[in-house]
Amino acid sequence: MLKKSIVVFVLCGCFPLLSGCTQKMSPSAATTYLQPAASENAGASVLNNHRYLKMNIVTKDETMLYGKPVVSFSKSNSNKNLKKFTVDKISDAWVWNLSNRRSLLFCFSSENGPVIASYSLEGNQYTPLIRLKNGHAAEFKAINDHYLLWAESTSTDWTDTTLHIYDFRTQKDKIFYTDTVDPESGSIYAVNSNPCVIRDNTIYFDDIVGIDSDGNYKINLYAYKISDETISLVKEQAQKPFIYQSSVGWFEFDKNTGNPVMVLNKSQCPAKKYLIDNGTSMFHFCQDAISVTDLLTMPDTGKLFHSNKSSSSIYSDKEKKTVDGMGFTLLTETSATPLLVLKGLSLGPTAVNQKAVIWSRIENGFPMFYDIKSQNFVMMDNLPKGTYSCVMNDNDLLFINTKTAYLLTLS
Repeated sequence: MLKKSIVVFVLCGCFPLLSGCTQKMSPSAATTYLQPAASENAGASVLNNHRYLKMNIVTKDETMLYGKPVVSFSKSNSNKNLKKFTVDKISDAWVWNLSNRRSLLFCFSSENGPVIASYSLEGNQYTPLIRLKNGHAAEFKAINDHYLLWAESTSTDWTDTTLHIYDFRTQKDKIFYTDTVDPESGSIYAVNSNPCVIRDNTIYFDDIVGIDSDGNYKINLYAYKISDETISLVKEQAQKPFIYQSSVGWFEFDKNTGNPVMVLNKSQCPAKKYLIDNGTSMFHFCQDAISVTDLLTMPDTGKLFHSNKSSSSIYSDKEKKTVDGMGFTLLTETSATPLLVLKGLSLGPTAVNQKAVIWSRIENGFPMFYDIKSQNFVMMDNLPKGTYSCVMNDNDLLFINTKTAYLLTLS
């Protein structure tokens, strides 16, 4: 059951849109192999923060410990794959995404209310798509070549939520679902920033539909069929749908431990499960890999960050934990490879496609990404230092700094 006390994991707004990929990855020396879980999910493997304790530290700076080498873009890559754009409206945006057609979708504030717009990087053309009413808030849920999904509220407090679908071909939008309202409070039970999934002309989404006698949220997974506009229940007590290995998966909860369970519901073989022994993990999916963001509480590792000596472990689990941090892992079906440990919270969660892992936010520094094929971090040192928002599609990375956007096409 979903307890109200752990709603941070369930409803945190850190789940970028899905990207498809096909490339397989091999485990490395810094790989943690997953162990069976001791719970009612006997076939599940456990994911927890202990994998960071033994991460192989290849290099480091004042705030980051890297589990893989760091290389400079200016020395290792050609600038022919990098293009610069100026997008005036983007500086006022609070949510954005990049389509496979290289259109930047974003929502920004205007005098007449919020506007959802697109900017074609191929044609250098700005197009307003939808004008929302003044005071309304919006959050993107999913995108593909034909549709944009978003959640909308009549206030920035998100006391109500409707789910919308916009058809790029007809240029029309419609409301296809209204989130359940708590009859006692007159508003939704909690803000739900979980993603949606578009697959085979069907939208998969979740909704908090009530609270049981023990004070736990009831949350259900639904399917909306676009062609005939019908909604069906997929599973009770299931949420956060995703696409992995060409099939729809979701998250459940282990009744014995109360921990989240990631269910990979593949059509080719029986469902595989991962038990998440960390209530603040955030997941992003592509075809054969999953990027994981973990919020950590760690010891003050100042000596480690400033030491010139390499280390095979970050700290002892017995040390007193007093400092907030983040950990980033690349997960496959058989292994979890820690990539990075950060002292502080200055990076946004990751997104992944078949070629790279990016961080959704970079504060006061160079943008960077992890190259899956070379197993290197790439520092974009040819760009100006600054605060960047980073998005990706299946083959491009986009680094946004105020009004300037840099598009990197992956080779």
